[in-house]
Amino acid sequence: MNCSARREGILDIARGRTGWLVIFCIGLLLAAVVVEQFEDVLEHHVELSFFVPLIMGHGGNTGSQSVTTVIRALALKQVSNRDVLRVCLKEAGAGCMMGSILGLCILAFSWVWSGISLQVGAAVAIALPLVSLWANGLGALLTLLADRLKFDPAVTSVPFMTTIVDSTGLVIYFYIAKCVPFMTTIVDSTGLVIYFYIAKCVPFMTTIVDSTGLVIYFYIAKW
Repeated sequence: MNCSARREGILDIARGRTGWLVIFCIGLLLAAVVVEQFEDVLEHHVELSFFVPLIMGHGGNTGSQSVTTVIRALALKQVSNRDVLRVCLKEAGAGCMMGSILGLCILAFSWVWSGISLQVGAAVAIALPLVSLWANGLGALLTLLADRLKFDPAVTSVPFMTTIVDSTGLVIYFYIAKCVPFMTTIVDSTGLVIYFYIAKCVPFMTTIVDSTGLVIYFYIAKW
């Protein structure tokens, strides 16, 4: 928009923002399609639906923080379009760290609350860091790309980022939810293998400890 903020009218504001809000609505429709595609998973684990707003909201919130941070850095001339890789990696890493902290909180919550199974808690705990990583990295990339293409990042980046993250974040979440039972089976079986292998070794280890203990005892007795 070429006119200044002071001279900008209501129609100018609506004209500049409505198109991006339409894109945002399309993203929400795509998210609904994703939920429908994973209906069989939701039937077996209804608790997964409890966290759909959390996954979508968290992706949008953390991505918006990334967009705001990069816009401020651009305004202060602290970064430029040549810093795309460095900025995106830094934002993605920070998002992964924040998502991991929140994921561990959800996992601990599922441990103490009987209304949520540990499998669902584990799925959320794994999905949150990945969604945060994706949302932060994408938010930073879209902001720098909008600036390079001479669009207003404050108007375009957040709706576009949220549109993508809402649907892809749910895909990540539901695919992880499908894989968690399989991962649990592997962990259970390997855990039993380790347990029985240690149980086999314990008598041999006890024999060694007993004999070396007697050697030390008689050696000390001689002194």
